[in-house]
Amino acid sequence: MNSRHQRDQAARWLLLQQLFGIGTHRAHLLCERYGDAAEVFSLTRGRLEEDAFFSPEERGRLLSPDFSQAEAEVLLAEQSGAVLLTPDSPEYPESLRNIHSMPMVLYAVGDLSLLNGHYPIAMVGSRSPNEYGRAAAKKLAGEVAALGGVVVSGLAIGTDALCHAAALEANGKTIAFLAAGLDFDYPRTNRALRKLIERFGLVLTEYSFGSPALGAHFPVRNRLIAGLSMATVVIQCRAHSGTMLTAGHALSQGRDLFAVPDSIFSAMDGANSLLAQGAEPALSGEQILLRYPEIYGYPLDAPNPPASSPAPPAAQKAVPAARREGTAPGQSAERQAISVSPREEAAPAPPAYLSGEQAKVYAALAAGPQPVDLLCERCGLAAGALLAILTQLELFGLVRLLPGRMVETVRRS
Repeated sequence: MNSRHQRDQAARWLLLQQLFGIGTHRAHLLCERYGDAAEVFSLTRGRLEEDAFFSPEERGRLLSPDFSQAEAEVLLAEQSGAVLLTPDSPEYPESLRNIHSMPMVLYAVGDLSLLNGHYPIAMVGSRSPNEYGRAAAKKLAGEVAALGGVVVSGLAIGTDALCHAAALEANGKTIAFLAAGLDFDYPRTNRALRKLIERFGLVLTEYSFGSPALGAHFPVRNRLIAGLSMATVVIQCRAHSGTMLTAGHALSQGRDLFAVPDSIFSAMDGANSLLAQGAEPALSGEQILLRYPEIYGYPLDAPNPPASSPAPPAAQKAVPAARREGTAPGQSAERQAISVSPREEAAPAPPAYLSGEQAKVYAALAAGPQPVDLLCERCGLAAGALLAILTQLELFGLVRLLPGRMVETVRRS
């Protein structure tokens, strides 16, 4: 970082992330209320106490902040050659400002210019694709990268690694999101690939140094893969998998969804399921990128783009009831909300990408805001299990937690 001010501001955002947690909607609300981290830490006791947004513990930590751990993390990032991106950084990606749970801190190694002004396309799929899935991943990722798109994925074994490698082999660009700290070598089999991405692309993570790749980190990470990208391409997966969760994030964030058609006899039935719900078939890299002529312009390397062409008809989104946000760059998702009387608005059907228990909890909230204790009784779930499900639904942008352990659905057009 270039100045003491930047280091101090990064430390403030890191402390807020430690205080509120990773993947929470409260970061977005905090920015809407107060603008930035410096403003939050300048709040007087009186203002903090009158704002029900903060819990008593949070008020105490904000009034007497301990920046030692955050400052050490900033120094460690500098020593490791990483850049800390926060919402007030000029390189912070605009596409992530408007998702339901914007990141407060991103650790970055590589080409920061890839975060804005490019054509990011997420490509995800099974960790154990068959021959057809491997061929499809290489074809689509290579074509998208060769035409000027940026392939975004999660550096997992299988489809993710194939897509990253194909993009680099096409002399294109790729972005990898990790589910661990930058110093955690996961997966080890992709060590050499990660080094290439750091050199010719970009590696990003929300997780601090020393954070291992825990199972709970992956669905939280997946919201960023979908959120950074203008479209998500599901190549091959099972109907109940992490890849389908990424597809759910794409839909809840208002992004386009493509899926590669697979055999009707394949056990990898997730992509065909998404196609049946209205996802657009992914047939080539050119077809995917030329889906956006009027919004993003044609890639520079696209073959013979017409001088003028009407925009393709909007793809029918899978799960129309899914929440839409982030579609207008620079516009707050809260400002896009349509104010509708609860009596006039029909209760939305649970999105098809939810699991059985997620759908049950979402449906139980149709009557309006409810306390967590009552939801436990209505859904027959222990408090810990219910809170885990509510966290997942919050990541999808379908519910929000209110003061007093209350929960309500988020209903937007």
